[in-house]
Amino acid sequence: MIVLLAYGKRTKPEGMLDIAQFLRGCGETVRMEHLYTTPPEKALAKINAEPSHVGIGVYTEISGGLRPLIAAVRKRWPTAAIVLGGWHITDDTLAVETDLVNLAEHLVIGEGEYAMRDILNGAAPGIHRGQLLSQEDFRRLPLPNVHRINQYFRALPDTVVFSRGCPMHCTFCSGHRKRVIRRQPGVAAHYLKSRYATLNRPLFVNDDIFTSDIKWLREFVAEIERQKCTAPLRCFIHGRDFDEERASLLSRAHVYDMSLGAESGDNGVLKLIGKQATVEDFERIHKITKCYKGMALHPLWMIGLPGETQETLQKTLHAAARIGTVRPGFGFALPYPGTVFWRHREKWGTICSPDWSRWTTHRPAFLPFGLNAATLTAAMKKAKRIRG
Repeated sequence: MIVLLAYGKRTKPEGMLDIAQFLRGCGETVRMEHLYTTPPEKALAKINAEPSHVGIGVYTEISGGLRPLIAAVRKRWPTAAIVLGGWHITDDTLAVETDLVNLAEHLVIGEGEYAMRDILNGAAPGIHRGQLLSQEDFRRLPLPNVHRINQYFRALPDTVVFSRGCPMHCTFCSGHRKRVIRRQPGVAAHYLKSRYATLNRPLFVNDDIFTSDIKWLREFVAEIERQKCTAPLRCFIHGRDFDEERASLLSRAHVYDMSLGAESGDNGVLKLIGKQATVEDFERIHKITKCYKGMALHPLWMIGLPGETQETLQKTLHAAARIGTVRPGFGFALPYPGTVFWRHREKWGTICSPDWSRWTTHRPAFLPFGLNAATLTAAMKKAKRIRG
């Protein structure tokens, strides 16, 4: 059997749950555990299993606790092979954390379903390049039972994901696939209905490109109405492809809050980071949203992006004050490993905190040329006083 460990209180379960469902479909016995913030030794001692493999999902902010966790796994299951995967396992990471290849038998870069199947079937230890899951296999993959999710996670997450991939080229984001694959609209609507019946609180459709495929969105909303799903939803939208029809469809699907990744109030910075949207797009979306009672626009902005200057900071603050219908969200830009931002960081600025496990959007870790931490922090303080 295999044990999959989700570690850290900010862990999102969707990717690991998909891997678990896929492996069960291959005839494997899989157990998932969420370690949250419990000391690893104490949490692992409660798991009554003898796995052949232990898979650990790693994101950058928990990488500082990875080595103690691996030591605890080795102590608990001395003969089990350890598999590391997740967003933090990239070529960029391995170039810096060179000891990772010695800490685990297997490291997976990319999507995990096929790679984990091959590892369990006897693939040699080392680095595995995860083959992208096909559209057919993704649609055959059962969405996890909501009661089973609650067995793993202390608080049943309110997020759902119905797609993979993103055709955009934002420099601050890492992605393994550009071609988007999606669940069947009817399956997605039914899952929302059942998840809401269990959770009884609003759900967040966490797809970055939720509204990009208008044909899929039309079919999804038709299924929402046919199945009489009344779950109140939050979702992401993109500035490039949002229009009146999409706003109407989202209103019919009970969407009450739309998060817009605006990032910057300066078109030059937006172009540099590959956003494929402009400030004028954001203003247009703001105008459309105001026509729908009960629907809020929640822009998300970054401070300290590549190309940032005193002038662009002021433009972002001014844009945030006039665009959006609720209080805007702000965070410091972070050059995560695996992104274009990371690979070109020395061209755009300097890293002020080399320990990326301590990075947080609440304090600057990257300083664009010409700006210092005090300047960025002062801009963030002003941003926090902006009201929608």
